[in-house]
Amino acid sequence: MSYFNNVLDAFEQLYNATVGALKVTLASVLDKTNDSITSYLATDLIMNGATSLTPKFAKIELSSTGTVVAAVSSKKIRVLGFFFVAAGTVNVNFQSHTTTATKTGLSYLVANSGVSSGFFPIGLFETVAGEALDIALSAGIAVGGQVVYVEV
Repeated sequence: MSYFNNVLDAFEQLYNATVGALKVTLASVLDKTNDSITSYLATDLIMNGATSLTPKFAKIELSSTGTVVAAVSSKKIRVLGFFFVAAGTVNVNFQSHTTTATKTGLSYLVANSGVSSGFFPIGLFETVAGEALDIALSAGIAVGGQVVYVEV
């Protein structure tokens, strides 16, 4: 740690001699660099490279194939997590709206059963750019739940 203290002292002397009025103290930051890395899960944003993305939430309330998240011009809808429960026997999968490109395999549900993906910050799947996120149902059965997503 003496190396860091020497660097800190030299920096403070140079900085104070140059500016005069301002003093910078880096000791508390340097103390935390000794064999440790602190990280945390930010719940207010997801980073995509240097771009901040705000997670958004959409409810699932369908009894036939339909849109869960509306299209955003030139953006993909990237799903980070979801859950849904079916009121009866139905097969469920996510797809892009216009191209109907299937994004997931079928979930085979019976009455009062469901699926939960957990949370994946890099995303589970995404739509084609500029298309809405739909859920396709094999029968007219009520399905409810939640989707967490970002627009990329």
